[in-house]
Amino acid sequence: MGKTAALFLDRSLLILPFTATLTMIITIVICYLNDILNVQQTFSKTRYDRIDNILFVGVTILFPQILVIVIGRFRSLLENQSVINRINVYIIHVIVAIPLIGLLILAGTDKISGGHDWQMFSWVGVLISLYLYCILHTIYVFYLYIRERNAFQWSKIMGPIWFVVCTVPVIPCTIILEIYYSHIQPYFIFIFPVLYCLGFVYPFWLRAKARNRSSVVLGPLTFLNDPDQETLVNFPI
Repeated sequence: MGKTAALFLDRSLLILPFTATLTMIITIVICYLNDILNVQQTFSKTRYDRIDNILFVGVTILFPQILVIVIGRFRSLLENQSVINRINVYIIHVIVAIPLIGLLILAGTDKISGGHDWQMFSWVGVLISLYLYCILHTIYVFYLYIRERNAFQWSKIMGPIWFVVCTVPVIPCTIILEIYYSHIQPYFIFIFPVLYCLGFVYPFWLRAKARNRSSVVLGPLTFLNDPDQETLVNFPI
């Protein structure tokens, strides 16, 4: 039963990056269709309220998926690391949680006081935390890659490159959004951190493959440094 639960978790982590991406794509498409169908209502508050509502629903569905992915990734990042590296991982996740918690509190306060911006505060908090996570995680991944720590996960440079590709676009997009708000809608920016999570599929696949071949239930469970080798060594879940 224990191994079945562990296998279920590992295989869920394989699927969730794709379901999260699909969730965000559907949300963006619906928001965009509402935009072009109501283009004549350029300055209509109702139009923006409708888009905010759609985006809020999409982010609400997306959030638990991203949360499970981040938790799975968090546990992977703690594997076979020194005490200092583990402290760094904890610090990264605490920093990422600060804007999310702060803006959720602000959203709750706004809703209680009868305000109308609590939905916007909610998805903005999620967006800021996601991009903070992408930036800090990318820096940490390159640190591991350069130091050859936990090398089996970073032996292929495509992973770190993918993280950079999904992180860098937020800078020009944010500038364009601030200067030319009507030329780019904020919901488009959500796609980058969600695509970022697709970079976790390969490490998650390694874990699921190892779990399937091992009698270990919850760990320790690991591979040799060569990801193509199927020999298991100390690799905690």
